[in-house]
Amino acid sequence: MQNDRPLSEAEVRQFERDGYLILQNVVDYTEAERFYTQAVVPALTAHNIDPTNPPTDRGGGAHVKGTNGHLIGGNDKRWPAFFDSPVLKGALNSLHGGRDRWGWKDGARDGVGWIHVRFPKADKWSPPSGGWHTDGDTHTLTSTQSVVVLPLVSAIQPGGGGTCMIRGSHRMMGEKLMRDALNNKAPSRQEHGKHLNKIVEENQHAIVEATGRAGDALLIHPFLVHAAGPACRGHPLRISFNLATRHRNYQYPCNTPDEVAHWMQQTSPSPILRCLMRIDDFERRGYGGLFGFQSVCSGKHLNLYNECSDDGAPVKIWGSSVGKGGKASRWCVVPVRGGGWYRIQSVCSGKFLTVAEKEDKNGHFQVVCRSVPPEEEGARRFLWTFIPEGCGGLVAIRHVASDRLLNVAGANRADGSKVIVWGATVEEGGHASRWRLTPA
Repeated sequence: MQNDRPLSEAEVRQFERDGYLILQNVVDYTEAERFYTQAVVPALTAHNIDPTNPPTDRGGGAHVKGTNGHLIGGNDKRWPAFFDSPVLKGALNSLHGGRDRWGWKDGARDGVGWIHVRFPKADKWSPPSGGWHTDGDTHTLTSTQSVVVLPLVSAIQPGGGGTCMIRGSHRMMGEKLMRDALNNKAPSRQEHGKHLNKIVEENQHAIVEATGRAGDALLIHPFLVHAAGPACRGHPLRISFNLATRHRNYQYPCNTPDEVAHWMQQTSPSPILRCLMRIDDFERRGYGGLFGFQSVCSGKHLNLYNECSDDGAPVKIWGSSVGKGGKASRWCVVPVRGGGWYRIQSVCSGKFLTVAEKEDKNGHFQVVCRSVPPEEEGARRFLWTFIPEGCGGLVAIRHVASDRLLNVAGANRADGSKVIVWGATVEEGGHASRWRLTPA
């Protein structure tokens, strides 16, 4: 028997950052093909769906259910190769913080449940206009649902009906729940729906389509906003199952939402719950306040160079403490519109962190400070998001307009080194894209 294979540190960080992970080779593709041929095809055929000649005159998709919710019976009802996969079990152990902290939920407790099919009828792929949702009882912090697991029985290519997701939206949903809890605001499905719709409206740029090979599995954080994607003509019938896990033997040592929120900030929870934690001191001060940003690679602080108040003044790193940089190293973090977006304002000049419009001679987009014109009050080029990087209060700081991270150019350590935006992931920039929030 193979030992369970835990997720790598990079895979855990990806799940925490993006809210999903495409887990490869959960089962061998030959086993996925066998399961498809011997179990799925007969089950769908019995319900008048021919997988080899899928209809194009029906709705976009269907939930095909059988006896007691299970469409597949016999030895394949629980698909042993999938549920016993050391790759899958290792991943779920990693995300929950241990094997004894999770169990299968609902239909997944005794089978693969119903089949979700997407009929290839769209002429051209476009993001879903509706159907966006989160799974489970996720309008409250105390939901027991933990991970959504979607096995790919057959390969899904771009435009083939893969699940559409808004990358990072699990943090936006969790952030509001955490804020409401700390304000003793009761959970509300109506407020949940309004916030979800706002996230969809403002984050069309962050929509991604899940694709993968037969035998892979898509793991989704329950707070991630997602929807069924359209399948285009010429693609095969898209087939998947909707499975879920729950937190097991897990009880918050407190009673009110406010107590739950405070407890989550003070403990060291699993990666699933860590996605919902507020960012150390920064967020404990109420989603705003004065801070210094210390580069992990250099130990120096983000600094408005020479205290320059001109529009386009460069931002660099300077000083091993906020005190050494003076007010040029102090920044006010201002929440904007919800959805986890912030402006970062220089205490020295009153101007806001943004990115130069043109590359410098080295091909870098340098970080600068500018005034926000009245007509650009909500402009994305002045907006940033904070992404927790494991424990210890480290964050990555993403520029919303460019989708790149705040980075010390070349990982330089010297005072006066320039700050740029670089790379879509921390892995690309390393410690040069990691920052520590310090009191200011």
